[in-house]
Amino acid sequence: MNPDRRSIVGLVLGSLGATSVEVRARSATAEPPGGGQARAEPGQTFASRKEATGASVAAGTGWIRIQGWSHAGDGGANGYFRVPAWPGHDAALRTADRWLPDGGHSDADGGWWDMDTPERLQQLGDASDGYASAWLRLESFLGAEARYGPANRDGVRTLLGGRACEIELPPTTIRIPRPLTFPLLLRGLYATSPATQLSPMPGATARTFGKRAAISINGDGRGDWIEAYPGMRAGRIGPLRWHNDLDIEWCGLEIGGPFLVERQHGWNMTQLVRVSGSYVDQVRIDGVTNQSPRVMPAGWAPSESAAISSAPIGDGLMWSNVHSSDRDEQGVEHIATLTRGNRGGINQLAINGRHHIVDSDAHLVQGGHFESGGLLVEDSNILVQSSIFFHMRATVVPPIATRARNAASGDVYRLAIEGCTFLLVGEHRGWRPGTRLVPDIDLAPGVRLDVRNARRSFSPAGTTAQRSEMGIIVARNGAIDQDWRSKAGAASLAGRIDVDGVVRLDLTVSCSGLSFTFAPRKHASARWNRPSGTYRYREMKLFDTRRMIGHFDRNGEISVSASAGAEGLLHVIAQVPQCTSRFLRASPGAAAGRYDQLCDVPFVSPGYPLDFGAHVNGFPYEPWFDGADRLAIPDFAGSVQFHGDTVTVRAAEVSADLTAPFAGVWTRGDTILFDSLPIDKAGRRRRGIQKVTKGPGNVAGVDWIPLFA
Repeated sequence: MNPDRRSIVGLVLGSLGATSVEVRARSATAEPPGGGQARAEPGQTFASRKEATGASVAAGTGWIRIQGWSHAGDGGANGYFRVPAWPGHDAALRTADRWLPDGGHSDADGGWWDMDTPERLQQLGDASDGYASAWLRLESFLGAEARYGPANRDGVRTLLGGRACEIELPPTTIRIPRPLTFPLLLRGLYATSPATQLSPMPGATARTFGKRAAISINGDGRGDWIEAYPGMRAGRIGPLRWHNDLDIEWCGLEIGGPFLVERQHGWNMTQLVRVSGSYVDQVRIDGVTNQSPRVMPAGWAPSESAAISSAPIGDGLMWSNVHSSDRDEQGVEHIATLTRGNRGGINQLAINGRHHIVDSDAHLVQGGHFESGGLLVEDSNILVQSSIFFHMRATVVPPIATRARNAASGDVYRLAIEGCTFLLVGEHRGWRPGTRLVPDIDLAPGVRLDVRNARRSFSPAGTTAQRSEMGIIVARNGAIDQDWRSKAGAASLAGRIDVDGVVRLDLTVSCSGLSFTFAPRKHASARWNRPSGTYRYREMKLFDTRRMIGHFDRNGEISVSASAGAEGLLHVIAQVPQCTSRFLRASPGAAAGRYDQLCDVPFVSPGYPLDFGAHVNGFPYEPWFDGADRLAIPDFAGSVQFHGDTVTVRAAEVSADLTAPFAGVWTRGDTILFDSLPIDKAGRRRRGIQKVTKGPGNVAGVDWIPLFA
């Protein structure tokens, strides 16, 4: 046995406390445990198990050993000790004599030998049937050894004793004849050779296994897990390779206790690892590769077909380094992990696949890399941290989607996003001019969103270089949230959408004394898709693009000549500290100051927006017919605070006689505060003005009233 694995067994058994589990794992050359019987003679050695069964062993001999199962050196060497009767399992051996351990003789019960605790599958059978019979003997051996206490009211029985073992698998294809069930005495199952793979027995069909796992350890659906806390107390499974070469519906491993499951590789599997029982805690699954997953069969639940699925309730679960194929064999998005009822756990370093989180609280998704797939969050409170989500295909499913089944009853859930990137790759690949804008996150009713330091970025070469950076796009129940989008840059730095649907920002954004640099350049990865002509742009520094709260820059209008089909224009724009977004306006060949289209490009750091004619970095142009005069926002220098549907603007320098804003889409409750508290013509000190009516009116004394200090 691997020395590390011996130490693991010792730790595992130590966690049982006062239980009477006895471990007798030892090599074939070790002294026999004898079941309490002393060895009277040195013992005999046989070349094979068959040779031993035909031999008569002298009375008084309490221990023998065989050098192999079918022949010496085949890996089946082990020791056997004499017992007073058949030990109740199929791994026992009976020699031709009928002696008993105490020297007596019995035709009924004599000649029986129990095997020493096995360490290798070869000690239970040979390769003639792909070790299929060896599995059956191991199942019989551990089942007979397990001793349980009475069941509690939940039907869970406490394991009191038995011979625990860890089994190393031979370096070959190992056949599994039918669903196998083992008690928690199977503490470990692993292979040390990449040539080892587990496959169904030739001739097996989908009916042979049904929905049951090929190997189930304490996974009968009722529990039978050890009622002891805390720690990794059940054992370690892996590394293992699963290869479904019969192309049938086939599930790999089912565990019903707090195991460490590591380095599992599956090919053509319906399911790879299933955590069973009504409740389980502290399961750790680390290093799983799910290649070419099968289509979920009709009538199967996600818990029976996700690559990894948890029990209905589980605490402290940890999925790590799960790499799942992004599509099953028919191109349907595959569920990589299904986490249910987890309170305080983590899904980290995942690659691809859709990860479904249900009824969970304080769950962390960290360090994920999703070129496809993403997260489906249902009735859960989770934090998604330092993860990247790619937009690589034309799809209507956003990288992060949410569900809230009981929102109508007042249930509220929280999705928190921190330090995440949503990346548009190449020439948008699935994003072509005229295609629908797909959000990064879709919020269901009853779900609150909190965002910190998130961004949507575009990389024409598929790299992580920040060629552009903007706020993320959020939908509510499938429709783009225009209020969030209008202030996406600032909201993605520190913003939220409460369950009432109101966008709130917990920061002040300012745009004081800024200037832009603007210069067109060619870029080989983009093509100008609009007609040839002169295009005029004017940038606006905007806090809220939906309501045009902001102001024009001081550079004025810029003209750019572009040819249809030529390389796209790369606009290099300097950093705008804390400014949430800007507009680009274009009109081919039109007069100065007239713009018939716009593109909303939220922008919070230096970058390079790429113009594809109908899209700029994934944002489609929208018709805008009001012209430049409609957007003559006051060029105030100050700051803006958002309070749901209203804003407060702090103006550093303003005349005391200002009684209404020059232009803009203002709403009731909006306030412009005067920092300098100027004195008006009547000698009163003005604190600001506030809009008191709905609609577009901007009449002083009617729509706007003064605020006095």
